[in-house]
Amino acid sequence: MDVSFSELLKVAKVHIDEYESQEVEELEKVILANNVAYSGKTEAIEKKEKEALVKLINSIVNLEWSEKSKHLEAIEIINLIDQYKRIQKS
Repeated sequence: MDVSFSELLKVAKVHIDEYESQEVEELEKVILANNVAYSGKTEAIEKKEKEALVKLINSIVNLEWSEKSKHLEAIEIINLIDQYKRIQKS
């Protein structure tokens, strides 16, 4: 996925001015609470797809990713990507 966080915020019409605002929005809330689309697309991402995307992102963020764990964690991520892609194609 070549969608940057700043692009998601633009699509969600969330303006962040680092000099004026100290409030931080959770990425999960931004994705789930707004109509968002992928770069170059005009259709909003459906709820189930957004939920799968958030699950994938949260899983990646929460990985230990040590030399001992990353091989099994990579399999976990592959399974989540597979779930996400199945939902995306449906």
